[in-house]
Amino acid sequence: MNRTEVKKPQGISGWGFGLTLAGLLLIIGGFIIFQSNIFLLRHIEISGNRLLAKEEILDRLGLKHRVNLWQTDPEGLARNLLKLPAIRRVTVERKFPDTLIIQVVEREPLCLVDSPKGLLELDEAGVILSVGRTEAAGTLPVLTGLKGFQLVPGLPGRIQHVLYPEGVKLLLAAGADLRQEISQVDVGHFRVYTVDSIQVEFGDTTNLPEKMATLRALLARSDRRRMVEIDLRAPAQPVIRTANDHLSG
Repeated sequence: MNRTEVKKPQGISGWGFGLTLAGLLLIIGGFIIFQSNIFLLRHIEISGNRLLAKEEILDRLGLKHRVNLWQTDPEGLARNLLKLPAIRRVTVERKFPDTLIIQVVEREPLCLVDSPKGLLELDEAGVILSVGRTEAAGTLPVLTGLKGFQLVPGLPGRIQHVLYPEGVKLLLAAGADLRQEISQVDVGHFRVYTVDSIQVEFGDTTNLPEKMATLRALLARSDRRRMVEIDLRAPAQPVIRTANDHLSG
């Protein structure tokens, strides 16, 4: 006896329907994420900048008009910002739906070094923060005695000299208050000149805390205006030369 099999018409299975629905949802979700205005970048919050103007940071970001927040690359933006000499560290975060948060840690200007290009404004690592910035002159001590220093290219650029760390060590030991009293540091002779032209002999980098404490006390004395030279090579017994060449200890 012949049997005839009748097959049930094939339709979309439950599994296939699920895949189709998932694909449609992905398309719709992609459109919402990348094409709609919901995640359009509208706010950029910048904090920690004192030396850099907000406009300089925004210019370095290079973000185009109508940027989707999903399409920004926080790590790439951070690497780009680190090319600004004044920035030491930076974090870039996305805050959905429409905000970019940027937190910067700036380098601290420490001193100036004269160069053929003008006064170089430097931090403790020798990073060149600016060249020829007139506002820096008169507010930062000048390091001299760095004959033959090298300019190391890069972003950021820096200077290199074997004696530069010695000058940095002295200035950091002075602290912010005493640095305001210093107009020049001759790192070749380890000699300091104050803003009122008192010559201070340090000799070397030994006993710097004690030497700085003694200098701070001497500069606070009422007869400071008569001082011409101060010898701190033996900080417990400083030698002072006054305008009339009288030596005292």
